[in-house]
Amino acid sequence: LTKSQLVDLLTSLTEATPSLSTSLAKLLPKPDLSGLITNLTYLNQNIYKAIPVTRLSDRRDSLAYSRVATHLVALKKRVVEDLNMLLEAGQWASVLEYVILAWDIVRVTPLWDNPVHNTSRSSCFKHLASSVVRVLKLKDFLIAEDSRVKLVTYMTGFSVREVELCRKKLLE
Repeated sequence: LTKSQLVDLLTSLTEATPSLSTSLAKLLPKPDLSGLITNLTYLNQNIYKAIPVTRLSDRRDSLAYSRVATHLVALKKRVVEDLNMLLEAGQWASVLEYVILAWDIVRVTPLWDNPVHNTSRSSCFKHLASSVVRVLKLKDFLIAEDSRVKLVTYMTGFSVREVELCRKKLLE
């Protein structure tokens, strides 16, 4: 069978028998996030490679941003796509693990002199925090204490509204 035929077969089987869906979910292995994180790291390296190195201008000014803007958008797009994929799959533990790993990568992206240029970075943090809030709203999933502590420490000191709300929810 092709991949699409196999997916259609599993979808029809799980829709017909809900008990099969839960037992199948227990049998599935935890997703491997190493490829996703490797891709994010590569995109982050591209950002730093694109920053011009000159003695005549600052590395955080508008000229440098114009050279890096496409790479920032690519990083943001990848973060959003990866989060959506994990959330749609219902892999809640993997969502939290991905948020913790991706937070480190997004945090080291450059801060620009002009606050408008930091929108891609802020948007990544918003998406990461909103996915954690979505996992927190689940009744049947409990976040491990070490993950909770890591997330709270990562989110400390951020002025993005969604991050502050997520931090408050984690502290409850």
